[in-house]
Amino acid sequence: MSGKTKNPKFLAFLACLAALCLALGACSAPAPEQPEDAAALLDAIVASASSSLGEENPMPKTETDAILAANSQAMLGISEADFNQYAETAFASNALISTFAHEVALVKCKDVSSAEKLQSLIAEGFDPYKWICVMPESCKVVASGRYVLLTVSHESIGTALIAGFKENSGAALGEVNAFFSIGEGELPQPSGGGFILN
Repeated sequence: MSGKTKNPKFLAFLACLAALCLALGACSAPAPEQPEDAAALLDAIVASASSSLGEENPMPKTETDAILAANSQAMLGISEADFNQYAETAFASNALISTFAHEVALVKCKDVSSAEKLQSLIAEGFDPYKWICVMPESCKVVASGRYVLLTVSHESIGTALIAGFKENSGAALGEVNAFFSIGEGELPQPSGGGFILN
């Protein structure tokens, strides 16, 4: 046989070998594992944020409760149907003092695409005026893998909580949606059932 006949077979062999190496390389990089226990992850996020804020800018004293479909509208701004469709479990940590508008909620979703959808729904539906007499400086929501974190508090606390989420979630953070904020010098003014900004 001539060298011309062997050359295409050898090239085909090399192409198959390269494809096999690429496939094995993809298999050796597994998806990051995320914590299974949403309540424990929320505790870790809050602990990380508290540590980074220090004593000069402390986190408020809070209590943590489960979020269910029945209270998902009040806690997350989403309907019962959306909660049942996208969420698996959820918890919220709220300030014990009602004069401090502070909530951090963590939702474990059914899958990554559910987390992305839920992030959008929370940004559209959450009511930052629900405390009536007080309001947060900022509201932010961000997804990481199957988890969605909602921070409603002072700007510095929200930033620290998101950093704690990044540190403990086990997956890369998506884009942070800062869907509500009060700019420096702006004060809320009462208007009917809620507040408006100057």
